[in-house]
Amino acid sequence: MRSIQIGFSEFVSSADRVLFGIGPGVSHKVVSSQDSSLEAIYSASLRYVFETGLVGATALAIATIGLYHIIKASEFPGLGAAAAISIA
Repeated sequence: MRSIQIGFSEFVSSADRVLFGIGPGVSHKVVSSQDSSLEAIYSASLRYVFETGLVGATALAIATIGLYHIIKASEFPGLGAAAAISIA
């Protein structure tokens, strides 16, 4: 939880960071510089949003909506949903 708090505080520190993120791969440096016992933000989706900003969050939302429609239209939607949950 501490890693997410550190990432969020760095993410909202400026308007540029909210829009474009802190930069791909930078979250590790930010988190470990503020707390040496932490290595990364322990949430793949939040780490992606913190690193890529609202631009990346929009892309993630579009991909999620597309995946939802593909799963819904498939012959075995339950199996598709289970697979999507297992990789999230």
